[in-house]
Amino acid sequence: MTTETTTAPQVEGWTDLTVEDYFPADKPIYSPYGLCKVVNRVLGDVLDDPKPLPPQMFYTYAGKGMLGNKGNADRKVLTRGQAVAWTDNYVTKRVAKAKEAVEDAEA
Repeated sequence: MTTETTTAPQVEGWTDLTVEDYFPADKPIYSPYGLCKVVNRVLGDVLDDPKPLPPQMFYTYAGKGMLGNKGNADRKVLTRGQAVAWTDNYVTKRVAKAKEAVEDAEA
């Protein structure tokens, strides 16, 4: 996997990878299942012991337009940009929550 300079923010603790690096440029659309697989891979690389997210969660979110896909004609399809933006936001929140839990446990 090559590392590109992107505008996607980096999550603290990551190496040189950004969320965008997990989404190949030659794959312009993602199903909720495909997004689930990528998100679980990102979480596995970032968190120590992440619980895998179920694909059903992504289909539910997609159906409700919660993946940034509200304007899409087919809500079960996300563009690469929508997938990157949602994943970046979700992973950033999960990492912050995990960091907060560690800090609380140490206090």
